Amino acid sequence: MNLDYFAQRIGLSKDACDVIQKYNITDEEARLALKQIELDTEGFLKSKQSSEIGAYYEYMLALYVKIALLRHQDYVDNNWADDVYFDTFKDFAIWNDVCVKETGICGLKELNWLAEPIQLK
Repeated sequence: MNLDYFAQRIGLSKDACDVIQKYNITDEEARLALKQIELDTEGFLKSKQSSEIGAYYEYMLALYVKIALLRHQDYVDNNWADDVYFDTFKDFAIWNDVCVKETGICGLKELNWLAEPIQLK
């Protein structure tokens, strides 16, 4: 799964995609973060918070999208339709839009809620 197609299907803005690409999160970094999220979501989120809240929102958008891209194969392996995958992650675009409206920054704020689909819950 690539970012451009994913973004198109879930309605994620070009500005959000630019933020995601700026962080250039590796597959290894995303897989490690996913393991930590699965073990202790709240602890993981607290460990990533920085004094610069805008950078935190941006980084979490980039990280969650990277994990979602990696998770596509899990949806395929479970015989879940692509429509289910994309509909599940449309919340990322919705909450990014909310973050932009509230802060002027592309990012994600509802991180506990949005951790659910990346954990296949």
